[in-house]
Amino acid sequence: MIFSDSVRSLGEKRNRLIEACDTQWVAFLDDDDTLFPHHIETLLSGTADVVVPHCRFAGPVIPRPDCCEGKYNRPFDRQHLNVHNLFPVTVLARREAVLDVGGFPTDRIGPEDWALWKKMNATGATFQVIPEVTWTYHTRGSGRMTGPSSFVNRAKQSTARRFPRMYRKFRSS
Repeated sequence: MIFSDSVRSLGEKRNRLIEACDTQWVAFLDDDDTLFPHHIETLLSGTADVVVPHCRFAGPVIPRPDCCEGKYNRPFDRQHLNVHNLFPVTVLARREAVLDVGGFPTDRIGPEDWALWKKMNATGATFQVIPEVTWTYHTRGSGRMTGPSSFVNRAKQSTARRFPRMYRKFRSS
């Protein structure tokens, strides 16, 4: 682990950890998520640059279908990723594929994982969804993912303004 008070963004912290690794794969996990014992083994069966597992949800609030289960546990769609964050940060990724696009953005508060997926998507990285639940996504009820002024909602609004036709096509899916 690398701890530093001089590192200001989560993206910068993750990038420093990725650069310090000497492994082929890197895995990410939020502090409130729980991996099942078979998580890594299951994801290593994937063949893409980014391997995405299904998740189960736990917490005080039932997740909105458009925010969580209806969005995350579904097949990958390259075009749809530009409009919606299709999966959380809890994935397995080829280290070199992440470094090839410059890693996580360091100039934003959130959702830095979605920005990385979009950069990787734009450069032709491959994504694979493994339809097996391997971890628990803990919801808090009024945080970044579920609150009315969440980072995700603001990102969607920004995308809708910049790409209105694309957003209309995918907003209901």
